[in-house]
Amino acid sequence: MKKYFAPGLILIVAGLYFLIDALPGVALPGSAFLIAVGLALLIARLATRRCGFSIAGFVVLCLGLGWTAMELLALPGAYGIVITLLALALAFLLIHICEFRRIGNWPLLPALILLFFGALFFLVLTPEISAVLRPYYGLIFPVVLIGLGVWLLMRGLLRDRRKKQAARAQAAAQAQPEVPVPPEDPAQPSEPAQPEEPVQPSEPVQPEAPTEDTASKDAPTERKDVP
Repeated sequence: MKKYFAPGLILIVAGLYFLIDALPGVALPGSAFLIAVGLALLIARLATRRCGFSIAGFVVLCLGLGWTAMELLALPGAYGIVITLLALALAFLLIHICEFRRIGNWPLLPALILLFFGALFFLVLTPEISAVLRPYYGLIFPVVLIGLGVWLLMRGLLRDRRKKQAARAQAAAQAQPEVPVPPEDPAQPSEPAQPEEPVQPSEPVQPEAPTEDTASKDAPTERKDVP
């Protein structure tokens, strides 16, 4: 069932989109199709518990939301690259928030890179800001690239140092000898066993004294001489 759940759901969503779009007087934007497919992939993630659907779902959904926002705000076509980069940065950030227990923190790196380039293109494409920063373009871009490279190198060095420290601690724990248990000393006398108390003999049972009725029954009867 899980193998066919996601493809079947995506086909149903696509069919519904084209069916509604074919109705007279209805014109759905192309971004609505991406939003529907992204939601279908996220539903498949909840049903199958596969993180791959989460990655694809957030990417497609955020692209659809970004293009919808661009259409609603009536931004020029030149800002399409800015919206795409920022939407992908948001997608990887959501992936990190929802799946960091299973896939780690790696989505943060593409999220930061895409966010940086999205902001950079926004500054370049905005005339008012570009006029102010244009004299410094030759300095800003190289400095940012150097800063990113230094950050990546420092992160790699710190990670290697942590791995080495963990390996040393594990090796030291394995090399630590176990404390031997001292054997028992045969020369040392063991505690003498306490003698058992002698069993007291039970008192002999005294015969019961004959009662008057018993004595009268057991006594021989005297014969009376008949004259």
